Amino acid sequence: MMIHQLLKIKQHREQSLRLTLVRIQASKKSLLEEKVRLHNEHRLLRATWSDSSRQSEVFDQSDFQVKKKELQQYYQHDLTIADQLVTLRNKLHELELLKAENEALLREVMRRQEKLKYLLEHSDGDL
Repeated sequence: MMIHQLLKIKQHREQSLRLTLVRIQASKKSLLEEKVRLHNEHRLLRATWSDSSRQSEVFDQSDFQVKKKELQQYYQHDLTIADQLVTLRNKLHELELLKAENEALLREVMRRQEKLKYLLEHSDGDL
């Protein structure tokens, strides 16, 4: 009887770990989609920034200040995107570590379940 209870506990743990792995995979997919979006935004920003920097017209003081501010905004946006990409990479790394940890736990739970099943199959009803 006790082995049956242990087996049920292990099976519940297995389901919980599998659900956790599904959630981790969904989070990873979402982060990868965000990473693609940020890379596209970064590429577009760089192209726009480059185009704006290539303008070779003569500016008066007022126009020069406006242009300077515009280029500073591109620079700040570029830094923001770079920071977001670093944060995303860190989150993805943490998810990979969490996934590996949960997969190891799942393997251990499955191994223990097999042991319990073996005991149940080979017992003479005295358990």
